[in-house]
Amino acid sequence: MDLAPIVLFVYNRPWHTGEVLQALLKNDLANDSVLYIYADGPKENAIQEVVDNIKETRRVIKSKKWCREVIIKESIKNLGLAGSVVKGVTEVLEEHGRVIVLEDDILVSPYFLQYMNEGLKLYETEPNVISIHAYNYPVNSEGLPETFFMKGADCWGWATWAAKWQLLDMNAGELLKQVESLSLEYEFDIQGSYPYLQMLKKQRDKKISSWAICWYASAFLKNRYTLYPNRSLIYNIGFDKSGTHRADKDHFNNIDWNSDKPVRIDQSQPIESNKLALSRWQEYHKKNKTLISGRSLNKFRLLKLMGAKVYRRLFKNVIKKPTSTNSMWSGNYANWTIASDHCTGYDAGNILEKVKMSILKVKKGEASYERDSIAFDELEYSTDLLEILKDISWNNNSELNIFDFGGSLGSTYFQYRNLLPDSNLKWKVIEQPHYVDCGRKFVEDERLKFYYSIEDSISGEKSKVLFLGSVLQYLEKPKEFIREILEYGFEYIIIDRTGFIENDQDRLAVQNVPESIYKASYPVWFFNEESFLGLFLSQYDQVRTFSSEVSTPAVLEDGKRVFWNGYFLKRR
Repeated sequence: MDLAPIVLFVYNRPWHTGEVLQALLKNDLANDSVLYIYADGPKENAIQEVVDNIKETRRVIKSKKWCREVIIKESIKNLGLAGSVVKGVTEVLEEHGRVIVLEDDILVSPYFLQYMNEGLKLYETEPNVISIHAYNYPVNSEGLPETFFMKGADCWGWATWAAKWQLLDMNAGELLKQVESLSLEYEFDIQGSYPYLQMLKKQRDKKISSWAICWYASAFLKNRYTLYPNRSLIYNIGFDKSGTHRADKDHFNNIDWNSDKPVRIDQSQPIESNKLALSRWQEYHKKNKTLISGRSLNKFRLLKLMGAKVYRRLFKNVIKKPTSTNSMWSGNYANWTIASDHCTGYDAGNILEKVKMSILKVKKGEASYERDSIAFDELEYSTDLLEILKDISWNNNSELNIFDFGGSLGSTYFQYRNLLPDSNLKWKVIEQPHYVDCGRKFVEDERLKFYYSIEDSISGEKSKVLFLGSVLQYLEKPKEFIREILEYGFEYIIIDRTGFIENDQDRLAVQNVPESIYKASYPVWFFNEESFLGLFLSQYDQVRTFSSEVSTPAVLEDGKRVFWNGYFLKRR
């Protein structure tokens, strides 16, 4: 196959750029591809931190031979993302006729290049197909073909041809006039569900600088279509306020983006907008308007980005001096007392009641699951954790005895109870007294029970499983606690959603909860992975390491990365 060149646009995000390049390198076709990298320059009067990040980004792109051939184009001055993309794509197309386009926050699956090149080959001579796209919204794919078409064009991992790129019109005012004169506003906004028209107006008024909205509008008005996969082949890691147009909320990414099988392009699909996909997109956007505006449902996304479940037992009901940082994590403290002095604390008096109300909705079938007092209609879960629980049950004659330390009112139990086999399931939550009292009075059932301590919960059952989900990093002395629990001789230990700092010693920081959830800040540990696991490995074998729900690493103030892992351990 004659492979299309890849063009990557970078600026001042060295970590993001490195992650994108590492993901690209995992594609088999990378070794046979040409990669162009356009590195934008600093703005006038750029602060030193930005200049340093630009230099570090350029060091990253030169640090390895990422593809068969790497051609780097460094700009002395700042062109901006829109200027860089239009310039770079045009130049590469003039030389090669086809191009695959990435930005510095788009991770790609190992089958990304295969899909893009096949799409470029199959639809090169089809005049009504303007581009190939690697992303689909996180919608139900049941009933959708492997690939389908939608009117317009898109920007998260895409490809096009020289003749079709010539249709791009960057005059937002003229594009807007055409949409309005043809009364296409409703269709342009995906049946009234997404504010594309508003974006086009902002582009006209120079309130934003977006090549992508003009690309979409140009294709839409020419009745051109883009090919989409029914499951994404990309993952956007830019939802950390680090990019030009990125917020700190992530409601677009798909958990199955890194599938172990390629996407098969379905050529039987007519070149027209797929009606089922269109209705699912419309439904998705309408449902997530609260997410887009930063209201209620976004709380869960922010919790996932924090990588933490808030454990109320760690705080006294006092108000301490407020923290001065706006970062989600801040500081590097010598001990727990000093870190606590930099926390606000919060009034937790009504939290238990909120948790109870939400969990009772789940118990009655009025909601799918609860997390941190928020009830959700659609079930989300970790496939890794589910597989581990099923394996334990299978290997122990359908017995599954879970000891859930810090398990609230049974959040994880209700999240997974209907997904597990109809086995002899016993789920024991060990919590602080007022949670236990509430759980015993309102929540307990034949399989879920509540206990004040591990000692109270221990009995003679086999296959005892200790579950530690996002709890160890919020204990004042986590390593002492680990040494204590090892004395109980649990057959299995599952550690989930726990924070680790890359290539550094344990760090004690302060975690700042966004005020949209509730006003709070509290101490949090980030562990050195090797020393952390060493506490267990004298008695346990490490059966499995898995990525937690929080798949995107975070970057601390000094540039150190934090990631969240899960571990499945079995006693020797």
